[in-house]
Amino acid sequence: IDPALVGMLASADNRDRGSSCDRPGMMKILYFYRGVPVSTPLMHIRFLIAAFRSLGHTVVECFPAVGESAVADTADTTWVAQAKGWFRAHMPRPLVNLAQMFEARRAFPRVLDMCKRQRPDFIYERYSVFTDAGIRAAREIGCPIVQEVNAVYSQQHGHVFAPGFKSIAQRSDRRLLRQADAIIAVSSQVANALVELGVPAHKI
Repeated sequence: IDPALVGMLASADNRDRGSSCDRPGMMKILYFYRGVPVSTPLMHIRFLIAAFRSLGHTVVECFPAVGESAVADTADTTWVAQAKGWFRAHMPRPLVNLAQMFEARRAFPRVLDMCKRQRPDFIYERYSVFTDAGIRAAREIGCPIVQEVNAVYSQQHGHVFAPGFKSIAQRSDRRLLRQADAIIAVSSQVANALVELGVPAHKI
């Protein structure tokens, strides 16, 4: 793990909670993604989790939309992804955005329960719009959270929101992304969008 990121996590971490990782110098990481890990996201998630594990870290997978073993059980994720794809394509955009908000809220109990059971050293979240489950769980148990941002949809892909929902998404992104202990931006364009949103540059 990048030394700068380790330093940011160490400064944010509360070691009094204790880690359940039994290997000295290694971390237990809870990988959380609110969406359905299929196609390109699934490939990226698999490689990243494998990279963490190859370094000796323990990775606990948390995918509330499809179950805890979603990375392995591609058959279980495919039908969920197909159903959600049909819903997005055929339902009115306001209903789609409301469903995203509901799904984001529904994820929190699952994430919090897993955090309490697994006691991770930090949460690694593949960020999804409207999703506060990772931030809330991290604050509840007192551990840092790293958010991987592949796109700031409220800034870069406004067309996916119904009228009125883009401003809600912008406020949500601004509030949640500012609270992360560290953010991994996948490109300079995403990093610039985060800064424009008000995220402190030293966190990116």
